[in-house]
Formats: sequence, C-alpha cells, structure tokens
Amino acid sequence: ATLDEVNQAIRKHWQTDNMFVTIVTDDSEAKALADSLINNTPSPMSYSNLVKSGLPAEVLAEDDEVAAYQLNVKKVTVVDSADTFK
Repeated sequence: ATLDEVNQAIRKHWQTDNMFVTIVTDDSEAKALADSLINNTPSPMSYSNLVKSGLPAEVLAEDDEVAAYQLNVKKVTVVDSADTFK
C-alpha cells in the first residue's frame, strides 16, 4: 500500500467512539493533560530542552497539528504507576 492509500484508509475508518489510549507522563503533567483531553483543548507535546533542540521543524509542526486534534474524550482515568501491575 502506498502512503496515500494508507492515509485514505485512515480518513475513512478512523473513529474515536471505542478507542482506548494509554499515555505515560510525569505526575506534574497528568492532571493538566487529563483536563485538556476532557475539555477538548490543545495538549501540546512537551520535551526536555535537549530533545526539543534536536527535533526537525517538521516534527514540531506535526506536534502542533496533533495537539489541536479533538478526540471528544468522555472519560479519563489517571492511574499511579505504582498501582499498574498489582
């Protein structure tokens, strides 16, 4: 399949009604990210300065697009990593 065919299939079939997503983040960012998802507000990527300085402009531009994508999230559960494998 070509890139264009894959992108067409994604546009045709992508939906978020029954999607489950796991995001791993620092405790200091979890509440703000959860609020952004529930409220459909942008949730921009965050990188350390060292990592960000090495990223191409194309990646940062794509991050901006993804940050603004509304998922229409209905429920967010924040789980402490210490409780993950009990």
